[in-house]
Amino acid sequence: MNLIKDPWIPVVMPEGDGKKLSLSDTLSRSEKIADLEATPPQRVALMRMLICVVQAALDGPEDMAAWETCKDRIISESLSYLEHWQEKFELRGDAPFMQISDLTVEPGKDKTLDMLDCRLSSGNNSALFDQGASPEGRNFSDPEIALHLITFLNFSTGGKVGQAQWNQKKYSDATFAAPCIKWAHTFVMGNTLLDTLFFNLLCKEDEFGISNFPNGEWGKPVWEQFPESVEDTTAFENAGRTYLGRLVPLSRFIKLESNDRCIIGPTHKAFKIEQLPSFREPSTTVKANNKSGDLFYLPLSSEKHMWRELGAVLSFKTSDEGRGGAPALGKFLNAADASGRVEIWVGGLETGAQAAKLSDMLEWRFRLPLSLLDTGRLSQYKAGVSLAEKAEWALSESVKACFKDLNMDPRVIPVSKAKTLFWSSLDRLYPVLFKTAVDEYKALSDHWYKEVRSAMEQAYSLVCPHETPRQIQAYTKGLERLRLKKPD
Repeated sequence: MNLIKDPWIPVVMPEGDGKKLSLSDTLSRSEKIADLEATPPQRVALMRMLICVVQAALDGPEDMAAWETCKDRIISESLSYLEHWQEKFELRGDAPFMQISDLTVEPGKDKTLDMLDCRLSSGNNSALFDQGASPEGRNFSDPEIALHLITFLNFSTGGKVGQAQWNQKKYSDATFAAPCIKWAHTFVMGNTLLDTLFFNLLCKEDEFGISNFPNGEWGKPVWEQFPESVEDTTAFENAGRTYLGRLVPLSRFIKLESNDRCIIGPTHKAFKIEQLPSFREPSTTVKANNKSGDLFYLPLSSEKHMWRELGAVLSFKTSDEGRGGAPALGKFLNAADASGRVEIWVGGLETGAQAAKLSDMLEWRFRLPLSLLDTGRLSQYKAGVSLAEKAEWALSESVKACFKDLNMDPRVIPVSKAKTLFWSSLDRLYPVLFKTAVDEYKALSDHWYKEVRSAMEQAYSLVCPHETPRQIQAYTKGLERLRLKKPD
């Protein structure tokens, strides 16, 4: 199978029909493709690969002026590029795509291909209701394997990933997590796939361009300069420390053996795909610790709806030393049509604290007023989120006071339940905050304050009993703490 000529990329056409297309067909028909049809981690992996192909084909754009005029060249130059590098995209053979052809492993140490799909049970990766798991693994078609392969390279967990041998040297140590796992990734969405790719191209030299990354080297895709041995330091430097080299990352040593088995091993110790502060992934949001000032990527959390983090996702200040949302979104700050809208997708793969165990796949889509990117209006939005967070604290203290007066064991006080009810209410109402921040730019509206206050009071009433005289007394005592100062 050749990834350029044979179908494997799942897409959605404008009529809603799903199809699988080759890499060349996906790009040649991108003006007519509505979107990708993929899980959150698959979407991130596919977007990074498509962007890598386009940016390598254009060798740019150089700056904003070049970006504004490059859209009409994307398809033709990308197809010419793929034709030139076609032999590098064979899934199997002497030089298989993103694999080490002479990788070996001790008998019985190979892995099932289930390992490449985070949705399936395999090894330490358990999946509830996955009835197809077995020690022998499952058979997959080549199109499925191709999609799983690039997703795995972006989202493999850290720790022990297996073992492999390359040129008689064994690799079996614990290793780093792949670069995309755990973090919230943001892409600007267009009406067609071509629009989406165009919106997410980064410039070489620009306020939000690659030159402003911690390690602002352009580089080349890994398939153009694949390491020939562990001593090939130039190839590994390109793969680990450049923009294009990291978009389809060489995060594992891997080789497909059949349609149900593969070899997976860690890379050698000298090679690591570094994160902040050495390098920044282009689709991430960077925040700073309030106390230490240390930078970190915004992580995903199934317990926290992304509207609560949009203040960070939409922030763009070049003086903030690398903090802010995905650089591609920063290009829209100076959009001429300030009354228009921009649609963004935020998602990825949630893990535990150490990125060694998968938790959930998450995604959100927001259609936002472009004017929300204005610093003043965004500050107003952040103030609205801050108001809700203050309400959460007041709710927690009120629930504790109520149950303490009832002499309840502190370990069974339903503070978490109260918080869940509170945020569940606001998760349905956050568009009110968009309207507040944009239409009532100078002050938080009474409407948002009333919604927050109502959600807080409803959650308190639901978790705190108030039927018997004793309960009513405790309920009233807790209610005295349920205060929320109205914004000026």
